[in-house]
Amino acid sequence: MRLFIAINLPPEIKENLKDVQEGLAARVSPKAVAWVRPEQCHLTLNFLGDVKVESVLPLIDSLRKGIFQNKRMPRVIWAGVKSNGNDLTRLQEATTDAAREVCPQSDDKKFVGHITIGRCKDVSRSESRKIAEIVESQTAVALGTWNVQSFELMRSELCQNGAIHSVYESIGMVSANPALRNS
Repeated sequence: MRLFIAINLPPEIKENLKDVQEGLAARVSPKAVAWVRPEQCHLTLNFLGDVKVESVLPLIDSLRKGIFQNKRMPRVIWAGVKSNGNDLTRLQEATTDAAREVCPQSDDKKFVGHITIGRCKDVSRSESRKIAEIVESQTAVALGTWNVQSFELMRSELCQNGAIHSVYESIGMVSANPALRNS
């Protein structure tokens, strides 16, 4: 089962992301970017990959206890996330440590809080430069704030039209307050 750990976004943040996507989409070729459906947008804490079914319940128990863009040739369009202090980083590290107890293949990449809103696909060099300029012009746009009440163990099913994400288990927590801004 393909799994990852994420924070789902409140509806108002998803709506703000949708507005940003529509603004960006209106300025680039329709074939240049595959836009992520707003209802699929989330904040990934840790991508686990394929996890054996028998490991899922121990993973949930462990969790309860306990990037990457080339600006000249963008491949992913994302909104950055920051939190008060280092709450988000501490949560990501705690979920990574908890997942390692059950899933040794747990992602070890340096954490950069972000929400993917689009993936560049059929892009010429000039279109790539245009996308980079447009994204750069949006870096100061604030999309909102929210208090995180839970994080989720998410299932990701690969389909012909992209991945479909669903909540496998929601895990409540003490709230943090990531302030969302475009990056």
